[in-house]
Amino acid sequence: MLKNKIIVSVFVLVLAVGILVGYKLIKKSQTQEGIKEITVEVVVGEEVKSVTFKTSKTMLGEALIEQKLIKTESSTYGRYVVGVKDLASNDGSFIEVDFEKDGTFWFIYINGTAAEVGIDDYAIKDGDVIRFELQGGNE
Repeated sequence: MLKNKIIVSVFVLVLAVGILVGYKLIKKSQTQEGIKEITVEVVVGEEVKSVTFKTSKTMLGEALIEQKLIKTESSTYGRYVVGVKDLASNDGSFIEVDFEKDGTFWFIYINGTAAEVGIDDYAIKDGDVIRFELQGGNE
């Protein structure tokens, strides 16, 4: 009986890993080549600022770094956004968050829907609207 439980557990684990790997490969294969125009919106409280740019990059993280629009840190789960360029300022500054310190974080929407993947796993498409909303803390 114990042997059957172990076999079933291993099978379920292998199946789950296979699904995750397959999902990432499918997402990566849906990349759109060529020049794409995307809009990035930054929302802090009631204030919304945006910038539109063109890029040949295929993944969102690459495009945002190329445009110097975000700062990131790495974790065991991949990169996460800790700063977004302050589009209301002309000095190149960033609005930075520290969830551990004050509970703030950047929530990301892609075309009006909460992002289901991280910035390095989203293949951008022409016309995408990426929205960063400052949330948590004392907003």
